[in-house]
Amino acid sequence: MDDLITLFVQSNYTEQQAEDIFEAIGLMRVFNYLDPFLPMEDLLMNESYEDPIVMVDKFSLIILNAQAYLLDRHGISLSEDTTLAFNNQVLRVMFQLQRLEDPVPVLRVLESDNDDSIKLCQILEMFTNTPDTTFLQIVDTVRPVCLKLLAEYLYEQEETQKLATKELPILKENVRLFTKVFGINEAVRIIMDSDVIMGEDFELYLPLYDELRGLITDENMLVQTLVFLLLYSGNGTLNPIAVYTEYADRLVGDLETANRLGKVIAEMITKMTRHKEQNA
Repeated sequence: MDDLITLFVQSNYTEQQAEDIFEAIGLMRVFNYLDPFLPMEDLLMNESYEDPIVMVDKFSLIILNAQAYLLDRHGISLSEDTTLAFNNQVLRVMFQLQRLEDPVPVLRVLESDNDDSIKLCQILEMFTNTPDTTFLQIVDTVRPVCLKLLAEYLYEQEETQKLATKELPILKENVRLFTKVFGINEAVRIIMDSDVIMGEDFELYLPLYDELRGLITDENMLVQTLVFLLLYSGNGTLNPIAVYTEYADRLVGDLETANRLGKVIAEMITKMTRHKEQNA
């Protein structure tokens, strides 16, 4: 289906329009909003029965409606003059705000006495090349819940980052202990030598694991690689079994295999613990 969408977009839109559409589709995926893909599929499957101009209009409307839905979920509505590209800018910032290295500058804006629309536009300016005055002309409404939830999230993130500085020594120790007990296989070496950042949430390592899984034929090496990534992650290093259980459905196809793999991982963690105790 992705190939069909790509072909349709490249055949019916300018290069810049196609780029904006592909970005909009990518943002739908990162926000896990997949509902628009069904009407897109239905529309393209009936392409031979539709007028090309009507097809383009309908397809564009599906994208715009999806953007409006995502913006509404963030408590934001934009004016009728907004464009697909402009919507992308706002949604991209909303996504960036979930992964800030330093939430303090945004929190300082949220703590100001300005009204919500001005606060939001100042934040949008911080992460784009568009001035806040331009955003103010496009932003229609900002529901109070939008900035309230954002502030709560960023305060929690700020506190989590403080705790993370305490967790980092634990993470480094677990990685060191893993290499002493199980060595460094080829896949683990790839991870250690790459630009993969230590201490991210395990979920962010799943695409890397999927890529390595397609290359590794040795089952023992694959399990070792999974355990290493669990210990390499910020949440997994504190409780690898719990994090594995959380993502077991994503990692393994059936319950029986998931349970069996969980036991193997637990045995490996126990082996590391015993090694640490014996060499204390």
